Amino acid sequence: KVSRGKEHDFLGMKIKFHENRTVSIDMEDYVKGAIEGFSEVITKNASTPATRYLFDIRDKTKKLDKERADVFHSTVAKLLYICKRCSIQNAVAFLTTRVSKPDEDDWKKLKRVLQYLKGTIHDKLVLGCKDIGKMKSFVDAAFAVHHDMKSHTGGGISWGIGILLSMCQKQKLNSKSSTKAEVIGVSNFLSNMIWARMFLEKQGY
Repeated sequence: KVSRGKEHDFLGMKIKFHENRTVSIDMEDYVKGAIEGFSEVITKNASTPATRYLFDIRDKTKKLDKERADVFHSTVAKLLYICKRCSIQNAVAFLTTRVSKPDEDDWKKLKRVLQYLKGTIHDKLVLGCKDIGKMKSFVDAAFAVHHDMKSHTGGGISWGIGILLSMCQKQKLNSKSSTKAEVIGVSNFLSNMIWARMFLEKQGY
């Protein structure tokens, strides 16, 4: 079935094309479902999706029982889909590394993300292009922020309005300095830049 027009509803996303040549993606209903599907009622809002203790792991913290661990895993999986919103990618990237044996601290960190989403539930992703020939790429790395002293890469590609392609993930190898962590970060994200450029070239731009 073909859907035509300026507004579409696809896999939990309400997509709307605007007269100013931008497109907005609204996932309010999906976000609301993720919050309501959590086993605790989320009553308050958070100003940020995580605190500065996001990457801290305490080995002696009590592990979750199977029922809550399953809820944790399911909710994090839903957040992966909501990660089109770049603001939660850092927190979700960490939580995905904790789904096998989550503990009480991880549970609190997950609640924090849900509290942030509750407070920003009306936010939409807006994408647009000011100049198709000017692709802007951003890459950064946080050195040795993880429990095993590995670094973290963040990157994004934009054509002027919003981030269309993004990455936020733990690096797979240790680095001896922040400079090397930056080099690894660029290497991690470079394939996205090359792909985007080659894709546009093949479209005639």
